[in-house]
Amino acid sequence: MRRREFISLSVGVVVGCPLVAHSQPEKPTPRIGVLMGYPEADVQAQANFVALQDGLKRLGRTDGGNVHIDYRWAGGDAEKARAFAKELVALKSNVIVPSTNQVTEIVQQET
Repeated sequence: MRRREFISLSVGVVVGCPLVAHSQPEKPTPRIGVLMGYPEADVQAQANFVALQDGLKRLGRTDGGNVHIDYRWAGGDAEKARAFAKELVALKSNVIVPSTNQVTEIVQQET
């Protein structure tokens, strides 16, 4: 290789290197599991549901945007709550938010 070709190639590599962008691996969207011990039609449960969404929105988190929220409604049924807890664990939720003492105990047992 002649000297001029070598210099041209070297300059091209030096100038071109910063233009090559290497993307970082995309981080998975955080997943929140919400296990409500109440029936979905319960007025207080709906108020808690809205309060959680509002709180997340104030933190800049929106369901389906930069966070994924999985809601499950056990309706006071311990066996249904246990099945939902197992399901949320299998979905690899980053955090599981229980709504009652009974549901909290079940989630603790399943995690």
